[in-house]
Amino acid sequence: MSGRFCLSSLILFAVLVFEFPVFGQDVPLPPPPPPPVPAEAPRIGRGYGNGSGYGNGSSRSSRQQLPGAKIKGRLVYEDNGAPIRFTEIGFTNSETAYYGGSLEKVRTDENGEFIYPNLPPGRYVPVVFNEGILNPDAFRAENRPSDPTAYKTAIEQNFQLINVAGPGEMDLVIAARRGATISGRATYFDGESASGVTVKLIEAGDSNIPAALLLGTGRGMPSIFTTKTDDLGVYRFSGLPAGTYFVVVTEPVEHYVGGRSMRWGIAGTESDFSTYYPNAKSMSEADSVDVFYGSSVEGINVSLPNRALYDVSGKVVRKDNGQELKNFRVTFTKVLEEEQKEKGKSSSEPQKILNKVLNTISSLGRDYYGDEIDSNWEIRSLPPGKYLLKADQVQPQRYDDSGKRIESDEPKLPSVTKEIEITSSDITGLTIEVPVGATFKGTIVGEDGRPAIGNGTVVVTNLKTEEKAEVRFFRSSNENSRRSSTGDNASTSTSFDFGALAPGEYRIDVVSQQVFLVGSSSGQKSIDANSFEIKDGDVHDNVRLVVSGAMGRINGKISGAASSQRMGIMAVRSDVESDIVSAMFEGRAAAGNVKADGTFEMKVRPGEYRVFVVDIGSAGNNVFSSLETISEHLSDGLLVSVGPNEAKTVNLQAPMD
Repeated sequence: MSGRFCLSSLILFAVLVFEFPVFGQDVPLPPPPPPPVPAEAPRIGRGYGNGSGYGNGSSRSSRQQLPGAKIKGRLVYEDNGAPIRFTEIGFTNSETAYYGGSLEKVRTDENGEFIYPNLPPGRYVPVVFNEGILNPDAFRAENRPSDPTAYKTAIEQNFQLINVAGPGEMDLVIAARRGATISGRATYFDGESASGVTVKLIEAGDSNIPAALLLGTGRGMPSIFTTKTDDLGVYRFSGLPAGTYFVVVTEPVEHYVGGRSMRWGIAGTESDFSTYYPNAKSMSEADSVDVFYGSSVEGINVSLPNRALYDVSGKVVRKDNGQELKNFRVTFTKVLEEEQKEKGKSSSEPQKILNKVLNTISSLGRDYYGDEIDSNWEIRSLPPGKYLLKADQVQPQRYDDSGKRIESDEPKLPSVTKEIEITSSDITGLTIEVPVGATFKGTIVGEDGRPAIGNGTVVVTNLKTEEKAEVRFFRSSNENSRRSSTGDNASTSTSFDFGALAPGEYRIDVVSQQVFLVGSSSGQKSIDANSFEIKDGDVHDNVRLVVSGAMGRINGKISGAASSQRMGIMAVRSDVESDIVSAMFEGRAAAGNVKADGTFEMKVRPGEYRVFVVDIGSAGNNVFSSLETISEHLSDGLLVSVGPNEAKTVNLQAPMD
């Protein structure tokens, strides 16, 4: 979040006139008196009750053993020096705040003054519990940074730092900064108040979600602040970091009987039921809101459109005999129109990416915690459009009196899909037919024929539908270190079982940082891993996947990166034309973090790659422009060929900031 926090001239003036400590600089410790000050209990006991807040890095017993400083302080507003009365304040250790913990607090008096009896040695950031005051947790929002260093940097750049070296007394003036405020009202198309709807603020500068997901760099998600509207449709956010935000309102529509909701888009920020300020369908069409510290932006009103919604219902049956099937869960995803695919930035683009993610885990979720599902299903409140329905077999978990799980005796059947189009009416009596499917199971072995050592995922991809099923595997050279896994999609050895696969043409691969696929067979017959046909009723119960551990490495260094740039490194197989999402899931692309000194290291399977640098902070206001940015590099990335057990070193230049 560096590069987006600046003080206004008014705030700078206040800092100079009132001689408040400058944020980001240490407050020196005065010389301690000879006798140590005994530890005392603060007036307000342990306090930050949600369990996700701050920690001072030491337990109560350690504080008694290590007496700290007695803080005699005065809490004032940074902009005008006025006292902040009857407000709780605590101190979080800047080194450990990211990891959470409890926080002891005291309360200011009528003059804003307080005494904190014993603050152990360490480096601290004051935390003020007052509505509208900037708080370290604002830099965490709903999504903690994946890198604790990023969080630490953010709070040290924006808060007063206090160094406590040991026992003594410290007289401090704590200048609390007012955060930004955004408020407005959500209304329906007829002007009525939209009460109880969810309102989210999404940071524009950190909205490069796909790049962060692919690269595993930075926080992985933008900070999202969430609230709900009141009975008048009014919402208000306060205590915000300075920056640029998008406001999105999402109506609480439930599509499944029993209240199982459908997450339409990544982080729930894009859907047919989300409207961006002022009345846009997508982030790319929305207006952003700029705020700075102490500012209050009002009138950010969102108008929700009139929607025509329809229901779809039917039953699930066996294709060969028409028998109604229980315990099949029917879900949906929206199908993109051709013009939307061409446009690439439509409101449905997030769903396209989410669908790919969902397709990679189609074998997950076999365990179902709930009642038995009958053959009839219903999906409610869908707007007009094309949808892909998917029926997945689930296994309700049942236990005997001793707590042992009762395994289902139902035959395993494959997942199936069916495309529908809703125009102007409900769809009823729709039948989803499930084939018998094909058995596909076996083992993963090394080139010596022995069970392979390593971990990863076996992925089978339907070449027509692009649906993927996966089974994780793990086997250590130390038998005592095997990890325990649960669920039909996990294995504690190198065996795998996909249950039943629908008929079709498939590709099979092993995705791992330790091994790669070099051969495959079913029984005594070799099979082409890039394209093999499965027919209904086939039995492939002795599949052998041969893997090698002779991974290659690509090492190097990136030069010319600005301190504010967040860099990622990607290596994409030269035969990949554009679909980086699928390439990542299929092991045909690799990504890595770039260290502070610009160096990086990646393990890759042998082959020819295009290697390039991605500035994951350059997406601007379009949350999905990163995919286009990455695709542009496919043609001009540095070609690198890596052989088995070979290491290649490359030097790359950072993109212009």
